[in-house]
Amino acid sequence: LLWEELCPLVKNRACNITVTPDTWTEAASLNSGSDAVSANDQEAAINLLKFNRGIDVYDRDKDFVYTDSRPWLFSDILHTQPAPLNYGATGGGYTQANPELYVLTASNDGFVRMIRNNDGSGTPDGEEVWAFMPRELLPILGDLRGDPIGGVHPYGVDGAISIYTEGNEIDGTISGSDKAIAYFGLRRGGYSYYALDISDPNCPKILWKISKTSGGNFDELGQTWSRPRIRQMAWQDTNSDNKIDIQDRQTVVIFGGGYDKTKDNYENLLDASLTGVGDINENNKYVDNEGNALFIVDALDGSLIWKATKCSAANCTGNLNATEYNHEELRDSIPSDVTPVDSDSDGLVD
Repeated sequence: LLWEELCPLVKNRACNITVTPDTWTEAASLNSGSDAVSANDQEAAINLLKFNRGIDVYDRDKDFVYTDSRPWLFSDILHTQPAPLNYGATGGGYTQANPELYVLTASNDGFVRMIRNNDGSGTPDGEEVWAFMPRELLPILGDLRGDPIGGVHPYGVDGAISIYTEGNEIDGTISGSDKAIAYFGLRRGGYSYYALDISDPNCPKILWKISKTSGGNFDELGQTWSRPRIRQMAWQDTNSDNKIDIQDRQTVVIFGGGYDKTKDNYENLLDASLTGVGDINENNKYVDNEGNALFIVDALDGSLIWKATKCSAANCTGNLNATEYNHEELRDSIPSDVTPVDSDSDGLVD
């Protein structure tokens, strides 16, 4: 059980965690200032957390046992797909003939789960090793528990997962200083991208998180629909040899600005009286207020490298600064996956 603010992802605690009553209390607590919760609120929150982790705290099966498992533990996997990862011949029974295999999957109960495919003896087991829930998705727990008929569908981690590996190119094994990193957005679930360091399949860590900003580098970010694309680029002389070539390559993540959910209502595209959700240009075309951008960020720390955004002045297309390019026609949000291009086949995105 791994909550975003709980061991070990942010606080870097040891990974041999046992879920205890105190663990639940910490996950459900806000213990200081005017926002401190009451005992009743905390108990309700703990029950919601336990329910979402599969414990039948509300006795759905009417057996008067409140600590057994619910019969169905997964929510729907709607717009994402399971991502397999081969750690190779890591020892402990794992060999080239019986590699250590996992599947990383996300679902609309808000969890990203690491599921082991097989144990060291080669027996398929499907065991959940850990589950991670972004704290920003905690508000959906009430809807998941209520499960109203005909209610609004709750969305959790609904975005596609991309996995980057480094150091396993020769022997096919991820070990030692080798890297394995999972990148994903929330799609309908929200406005954030996450990078999880899963180099050790039993001990994940949050590498970075990008969220929509106000007055920052990601003001234009919409709902994070666009699949993160991991590529190599060279744009600066990192080794001081007075040239930029493949020796200066760095790993980047490329994604579209996302979806402007105002477009859920077609009438919004035609209503020139709307303010704060977009503008109607001189050709009576709706201009999105978010998502109409492209981003390139550092794969290891999430810092902005470059972005393309819309500008509103006449003839404003061009470089605003070293990290931002403006285009006056960039009016529509970009929820789709970006296709990076290596036009000269040198192994680097151009």
